[in-house]
Amino acid sequence: MPKKTTLQLTTSINPGAIALLQLRGENVIQILEKLTLKKNFKHSVLYLCQFRDIDEGIVAYHEDKYGQWAQLMPHGGPRVVQRLIKFLLDSDVVIEKTSNTKFPEANSSFENDMLHAMATAASPRAIPLLASQKNFWREISAIRNKSEFIEQSKTILARTRVLDKLSNPPRVVIVGKPNVGKSTLSNFIFGKNKSIVADLPGTTRDWVAGLAQLQDITVQWIDTPGVHSSDDQTEQQAISLAKTIIAQSDVLVSVGDKDNGWLNNKMLSRKIDILVKTKSDLNEIESDIDTSNVINISGKTGRGIATLTEAILTQLELKNKQDLQAWAFNDKLKNLLNTNDQAGLRNYLDL
Repeated sequence: MPKKTTLQLTTSINPGAIALLQLRGENVIQILEKLTLKKNFKHSVLYLCQFRDIDEGIVAYHEDKYGQWAQLMPHGGPRVVQRLIKFLLDSDVVIEKTSNTKFPEANSSFENDMLHAMATAASPRAIPLLASQKNFWREISAIRNKSEFIEQSKTILARTRVLDKLSNPPRVVIVGKPNVGKSTLSNFIFGKNKSIVADLPGTTRDWVAGLAQLQDITVQWIDTPGVHSSDDQTEQQAISLAKTIIAQSDVLVSVGDKDNGWLNNKMLSRKIDILVKTKSDLNEIESDIDTSNVINISGKTGRGIATLTEAILTQLELKNKQDLQAWAFNDKLKNLLNTNDQAGLRNYLDL
């Protein structure tokens, strides 16, 4: 039997979204080598790669008891993702689709997709919310007043923009000058050393990235290489990529200390959300940045990490646990709400 690798789209590819493509199977390594022309992918290491002539992005490679898997994180738009998917399909990768044969206990397409969402959700907090969805959607489908259904749809879609972060890890990006303690902070968050390997001078030791869990929320935690002026063309490419990732971040955390201060706002591609000061027992930082809400931390002892976590979750609108309410957890439900298709919803629920 030929080896099989499946592709799972774990995020939307609508304009403005950050795509995350996940590969799993017996020959993931071979697919990655074909796509990136790189060799020697190692477990739990992130790589900055060129995806042929399609785009530049990040590859996270892992091995576990179930086999090989990898996450592809291109930073381009929908067209880039489409081209990347085409390349993978041409390489005999199979798109993973949900079906009732996958979850034989499901009594409807809705139940099957709900179970699939539970099986693939990134954050533990998603599980009880997903498990409660069937009754909520039955209530929504039973609404007889069309205008009430439309208003409910708007409310659910607004709520969904937050809840989707439980399935698709939001991106927390860390910026700061060299030697301010960014890597120490990141290693504390991960609980072990992580690194990203790149063919760009000066980036190997600066990148720290991967999936991290903040309380019961999973995030993409990315510590970018230093943003600075450079005449070196290769360094300019790395800096440009860093600025793109910064611009696409859901939360931007700037780290500084009393010797180096914080990055100048003008060097970044978006507004800073959270200011963090390391080595908080030392003198204050002289800065023209408003420092009234600085979070003091120690990446060595863990002091202030809980406060930083709370601040990040607040920015993500996930600080408080969500009440059990309807969640349009897949594209099918979103489309039914956007088109006000009550009949389609009842059919999906098999009512």
